[in-house]
Amino acid sequence: MKRLLIVEDSPVLRLTLVAACEDAGFAVIEAWDGRDALVKVGMHHPDLILCDLMMPTMNGVDFLAHVQAHPDHGRIPVIIMTRYHEAAAALPPSIPVLIKPFQLAELLAMVHEQLSH
Repeated sequence: MKRLLIVEDSPVLRLTLVAACEDAGFAVIEAWDGRDALVKVGMHHPDLILCDLMMPTMNGVDFLAHVQAHPDHGRIPVIIMTRYHEAAAALPPSIPVLIKPFQLAELLAMVHEQLSH
């Protein structure tokens, strides 16, 4: 069973994403910001990370930089979720971005695509 780490500060959206991913057969780990997510990455070694971009304490850009710089975690695929088109445009083109609001089917299709690489 593939493990997904969902990093989202909105409790309602996080719970929705967790339920959809669990229903799709994934094991899910939750984090509410980048700092919490760094701890969870080290503990659980997820197969893929779904990460909000704008969060308190540590945002998605800073979290992504820490993950990519780590020798054990730098190869974990990441999908960024954001409402902010401008912020998403500043990310490397190799990182897939879902613009909120999105359909859960679109998210799951992107998850499956990233896990197949």
